[in-house]
Amino acid sequence: MGQEQHAKWAISGKGGLVRDPLSGDGTRNQVSGVGAGAVQGRDFQGNTIHLHSGGVQTPRPRQLPRDVSCFTGRHRDVAALDSLLDESASRSVTMIVSAVAGAAGVGKTALAVHWAHRVRDRFPDGDLYVNLQGYGSSEPLRPGDVLDGFLTAMGTAPERIPRDVESRAAMFRTLVDGRRMLIVLDNANSAEQVRPMLPGSRGPLVLITSRSRLAGLVARDDAFRVDLDLLAPDEASMLLGRIVGPDRVAAESEAAMRIARFCAHLPLALRITAEYLAAHPRRPLAEFAQTLAGEDDRLDIMATGDDETTAVRNVFSWSYRALRPELARTFRLLGLHPGPDMSVDAIAALCGTGTVATRRLVDGVAAVHLIEEPVDGRYRFHDLLRVYAGECAIADEPGVAREEAVERVLLWYLHATSAARTVLTVGRPRSPFMLPSAFGLPPASVPVFTGHKEALAWCDAELANMEAAIGQAAEQGRDDVACWLPVVLQPYFQRRNPFRAWIATHTAGLAAARSVNDSQAEAELNRGIGGAYYYQGRFEESYEHQRRALDGYRALGREGEIVLVNLGSVCAALERYDESFAHLREALGVSRRSGHRNAEGFALQSMGSTYQRLNRFEESVPYCRDAAEVFRETGDRFGFGIALARLAYALLRQRKLPEAIDRLRQALGNSRDIGDHPGEAWILETLGAATYEIGQKDSALENWRNALRVYERLLDDDGAARVRTQLSGPVVPLTTPLPRL
Repeated sequence: MGQEQHAKWAISGKGGLVRDPLSGDGTRNQVSGVGAGAVQGRDFQGNTIHLHSGGVQTPRPRQLPRDVSCFTGRHRDVAALDSLLDESASRSVTMIVSAVAGAAGVGKTALAVHWAHRVRDRFPDGDLYVNLQGYGSSEPLRPGDVLDGFLTAMGTAPERIPRDVESRAAMFRTLVDGRRMLIVLDNANSAEQVRPMLPGSRGPLVLITSRSRLAGLVARDDAFRVDLDLLAPDEASMLLGRIVGPDRVAAESEAAMRIARFCAHLPLALRITAEYLAAHPRRPLAEFAQTLAGEDDRLDIMATGDDETTAVRNVFSWSYRALRPELARTFRLLGLHPGPDMSVDAIAALCGTGTVATRRLVDGVAAVHLIEEPVDGRYRFHDLLRVYAGECAIADEPGVAREEAVERVLLWYLHATSAARTVLTVGRPRSPFMLPSAFGLPPASVPVFTGHKEALAWCDAELANMEAAIGQAAEQGRDDVACWLPVVLQPYFQRRNPFRAWIATHTAGLAAARSVNDSQAEAELNRGIGGAYYYQGRFEESYEHQRRALDGYRALGREGEIVLVNLGSVCAALERYDESFAHLREALGVSRRSGHRNAEGFALQSMGSTYQRLNRFEESVPYCRDAAEVFRETGDRFGFGIALARLAYALLRQRKLPEAIDRLRQALGNSRDIGDHPGEAWILETLGAATYEIGQKDSALENWRNALRVYERLLDDDGAARVRTQLSGPVVPLTTPLPRL
């Protein structure tokens, strides 16, 4: 052919892309970029082409969708992609990014497209883009069809495109070899769907988005992954402001933050909600936030009505419907879990599967970002996915199966908490805590605890779930679980003092116990909530509940030694000392007759505490010493720690400072060993006063600073205020014991 013939070219039917003609000998010619011996030009539609000195054109496709409007935040994720790009450039290697990976609606495509536009000028040979439709109402694109489009965009004549996928992939790798191109493969559903489009050598950069983690690409193809999370709260509010209007959001900032929370900080939900509010400029944000507060209608509201890709429920459904049957069942059963996060053992109980199989199933659900694993072995939904999973359970899981799943997980929490209580109350007596026989035997997946710290850490992690389980049990007609779960939590509450949860669970438990006429649970709950009120200084309320507890114990034919001790302590706090001593002497006599050594120990130390309230510290000492010895014999380290602290306080007030400090340090080590944070805080506070008295001011300051940190962690404002006073000076001698003492 002549030169003029070589310069002829045609327009593809796909988006106006340019096709190469064949050279005179029937072979393809190409050049990469505009360099020596090459000329850059444009066709009549404005598409850029490169002309070799021989006249052969090589198109430079520009297929990226338009940049995202109001793109907000993601600074860390953009920086991560930038650093990977810089690294690949410095190493002159192909970079494949198997993220942006994340949940449906989290903004993977938005980040990929926005970032691609930011770095587009670093890819002079063009960019290719395809929505692989891996999740959606349409069938996923087949690799062969994608390659057909890419080859056409690269200038290959239709008759030159091979029939089989492997040959098309080989031709594509040949065409992109050495070219600085950006290839965006959006919405992939598997590694197999994208692998044929991966280059075989340096030059191009491939950016993939997927709801799947595409672990195969990471393991086999040296891919990087950037997992995309929900927006941070401030970014979510900023996105609302950019669409709704910053002044409107600033005027109702609290309502805007509530709207963002109800949207779970999910970009898709935020954009849908913001577009609605922008279209209704006179609707108050507070009013709309109240509308979103109802979970039943939340997903209905988050839809534009004219585009299935902008309806949150639809977008979630594409991921759910793509799951294998066993994974889909796991996902919807997870929607029945009562709390904010789940351990593998709890999920095993919920699903009725073994722990090994459960881990495999839930990891399969997490692999497509329908649930996340923020901490190893613990899983959680964001709020909108939790609502959707619950909808799927109602729609797709038989009613009997739902009821059985909920019952399994509620009983699991009850038995697991009972196991924790046994460890926390070792020595009172040395036998497992016995639940009523109606609850049956513990499931196999109930954890085994080796010590106080492990049991307390488990309770810390599960507290919100157990609160939710109590509410769910009451809603599901399992009032027996709702009243006994707070009972078994009592030793944990004593060691951590989470007063809001303590009182809320016991209040709900009392209502449930009365509903099923469980007198034993009612007595235990009155005793427990009375303890919470005592530690809070609400002594009149504490007294009323302890009186009800004693009446309940007596009606059951029990002496109620511990309740008598509690009544003695409350009466002392109310300065009703004669009544206090009467209760405590009765408790001491009854416990000695019955052989209840721990009750004897608590009665002794409460006698010592009452004498301290009367400033009779010398009389207090023998009771505290005897109490400590009883607890040493029974192995109750919680009681032992309190007895030591009371003994140290009596010695301190008698100016026996060296012995007081020794006892305080012994008590401090004990409290830390068993995770008794309230005891640790008070001991540190008192140790500060004692070391200050003997002139060790640096040691005193260190003790007070440590005490302040513990009080702040406990949200104990009174304790924190006392210590701040000591730290700010002048030092005030500690003259009144903590209500606990």
